[in-house]
Amino acid sequence: TLQTQVLAGESLSLLPEDLRAGDPWQQLMERLSARLGPQQVLRPSMRADYRPERMQAWGPALDISQTAPRADTKAPPAWALYPTWLLTTPQPLKEHAGCPQYHGNLELLVGPQRLESGWLDGTGDSALRDYFIARSQIAGLVWIYRNRLSNNASATSAIWFLHGLFA
Repeated sequence: TLQTQVLAGESLSLLPEDLRAGDPWQQLMERLSARLGPQQVLRPSMRADYRPERMQAWGPALDISQTAPRADTKAPPAWALYPTWLLTTPQPLKEHAGCPQYHGNLELLVGPQRLESGWLDGTGDSALRDYFIARSQIAGLVWIYRNRLSNNASATSAIWFLHGLFA
């Protein structure tokens, strides 16, 4: 038979016990930032860019300049399916017989979701991509894209990248 015992011990908090009942959000951020350092307590802020790697920025939670969202910030389209975890740098994938590879063949489930952005910002970092949700036998659901090189590039010259993972 299965027997259990009471766990001896208690999880300790970073905050004093008398304040655990609930502090105002700003006070909590100030306390955590004072104890851990302002660069350790971050919050996301939306940016007006359709490229997934540029849609948000992380900054100190106490940064006053980030308290109000920018007026030109647009929400992503309702049909956009974004992964739980976005890779910092997309990982190039190999291709075999026209099929992208990540721990074996990837089965394309949803897509393409076409992204054409960044060509007006003057950085030369434009994105011409077709995003797909794919299934890996080992990694589960992944978010990949095919980099569209130009209008006359053939499908075989497209480059595949892993950009995110679904939890």
